[in-house]
Amino acid sequence: KQITQAGGRAILSVDGSYEQRPDVAVVVFGEEPYAEGHGDRDNLEFERGNKKSLALLKSLKEQGIAVVSVFISGRPMWVNSELNASDAFVAAWLPGTEGGGIADVILKGKDGSIQHDFSGKLSFSWPKTAVQATVNKGDDDYSPLLPYGFGLTYGDKNVLADNLDEDSKLDSSALTSMDILVGAPVAPWRLLLKSGDELLDVSSSTHQLGALKYRTEDKTVQEDARQFNFSGEQKASAEIVTSFAEDTITYLEANGVISFDIKLNEPLTDDVNLAMTCSGECGGAIALSKMVDQSIKNKWQSVSVDLRCFANQGVDFASLTSPFSLHASSKTSVSVANIQFVPNKADSAGLKCQ
Repeated sequence: KQITQAGGRAILSVDGSYEQRPDVAVVVFGEEPYAEGHGDRDNLEFERGNKKSLALLKSLKEQGIAVVSVFISGRPMWVNSELNASDAFVAAWLPGTEGGGIADVILKGKDGSIQHDFSGKLSFSWPKTAVQATVNKGDDDYSPLLPYGFGLTYGDKNVLADNLDEDSKLDSSALTSMDILVGAPVAPWRLLLKSGDELLDVSSSTHQLGALKYRTEDKTVQEDARQFNFSGEQKASAEIVTSFAEDTITYLEANGVISFDIKLNEPLTDDVNLAMTCSGECGGAIALSKMVDQSIKNKWQSVSVDLRCFANQGVDFASLTSPFSLHASSKTSVSVANIQFVPNKADSAGLKCQ
């Protein structure tokens, strides 16, 4: 899309491509919406694990094109890498219907003069690292990247270097396992049954829904396991889900696995899959037969799968909606217990992925 005005021409390009080399690129990017939802994050790093905005900024910079970044967010985020890749950086917050006000301050008038100077000041301190979640004016160790009340005008000099530290300072050495189903589903996770177009939240020790029968089972203590019996009459699934997406990318970065105990009550077929899903209809699935020892029948066995196996299929662990789902369209029966994400175990996983 092209917009032509006196004195210049603006071209809207979602991916940064162009036919005529631009003098400057104004790149607008920011957080995905999470209003009325779950916006909690493990740390303050922007686009952790999927630096698509940074890739665009770097691509433009490498071509020698000046980059003006307009960052939209509802909170301060750690954006050192994005700052390094920008010639100018505007924290636009959430302008809503007044987005035109951003254009007023970054574009000159027809006569080449500044239309409106910047006057906004930070109402929050801006973090120096991804783990600096508590950084308040008056703290004894107050050391933000940019202090409360900071804000430049066109007459001010830049105060930031072009080589800000891009090390997030994350340390997963003390990370503990994340329980998903241990005795029972662990909040915020809950168990959901699906058969065809029917859905049922598990609320008792036994259920039957279309092609799927469910009941609790004793493994170590009373009712600490879950048994799923698929008739094969239609596609059915047993899914551990949450109402809002969860940020679990720490476990992927910490070389984590999904670990669980399983008992094969009937032989498996290749269409019985373990799946994970994430926001935006993304996800991945792997045949359960690739993870288990099918020679062990009616006895419990422990399984561990490298989380990278699912990441390689497109699972976004920063917005996970289901960490464990069993899908089948043929007759089979399995029991499961003790489902966890366990860090620092990928090298010893039963199913490894690079």
